[in-house]
Amino acid sequence: MKTLTALLIAGVAGLAITAGTAQAQSYPEAGRTVTIMVGFGAGGGTDIAGRLLADALEAKLGGNFIVENYPGGGGLQALQRVVPAAADGYTLAFVPIPATNMLYLDPDRGGTFTLDDLTPIAMHDFGTVAIAVAADSPYQTLGDLIEAAKTDTSITAASNGALAIGHLGLMQLNQKAGVNINWTAITEPGQLMSNLIGGNIAVVSDTFSELYPAAQNGDIRFLATLARETTPEIEGIPTAIDQGIDLELQTSRVLVGPAGLPAEVVSTLETAIGEITADPAYREAASKAAVQINYLNSADVTALWRSLDEAFLPQVETFRAQSTR
Repeated sequence: MKTLTALLIAGVAGLAITAGTAQAQSYPEAGRTVTIMVGFGAGGGTDIAGRLLADALEAKLGGNFIVENYPGGGGLQALQRVVPAAADGYTLAFVPIPATNMLYLDPDRGGTFTLDDLTPIAMHDFGTVAIAVAADSPYQTLGDLIEAAKTDTSITAASNGALAIGHLGLMQLNQKAGVNINWTAITEPGQLMSNLIGGNIAVVSDTFSELYPAAQNGDIRFLATLARETTPEIEGIPTAIDQGIDLELQTSRVLVGPAGLPAEVVSTLETAIGEITADPAYREAASKAAVQINYLNSADVTALWRSLDEAFLPQVETFRAQSTR
């Protein structure tokens, strides 16, 4: 895998010409820094995609776009800083949905905000959820894992946090396959891979881009993605559907700001992101970083966000009711 710096350079190369020819605009103001907060550690899928986008926005709009990491609480630490921030476009966050929805839909997660406290600006990419095992695991296919789980009730899987996207994927795998793979949360940054490689857990579920670096290093193997169909980024990895399990799940990454962002700021950013994500050089760099581009404007991503609230609230309520028995 290329270094992140090389990928960023490649991604903005096709945009460089626009930096010097962009029309004058009042946002971002010269000399001011736009901070994009990422609620996960450096080097993960959300961080990689966020930095790719930040560099491209800086090249296109001028100004200074930086990413700051606030890992903890499944993204909560970042959003707690963005929600009360001034609605001027200089404090933003790059967040995954539906994981962010869970921060306030799930009463145990501690989120005191809702969608009404945020301004979704644009969707940048989506991440296919994947199921993986350690490189030396005896499970060679998803079918192997499911067959083993039918008789072995001690198989343990993990993801980063309750009702995070990986946990939702495992819940749905159990339901669709008629098995009961045990789930546990590992909330400490960096501990998911070490527990898998060390044999403390047998299976992990997370977005493909989050797991991709460990796969490239040869530490883990993918059993399946939960994509509807294969794309260039996941070529060669069978989907769950390919293996007889009708299961599809993905996460989408969205640039957001506090509620009440000025229309000019939203328009400037969503237009820029739309043009950036349509650029062939940027898309190539994103693909090499296992980032699957999928642009939606502010209105469309806001509608999607509200639909996810409606779809997942019943699942959250069911999970919490069962966990208190």
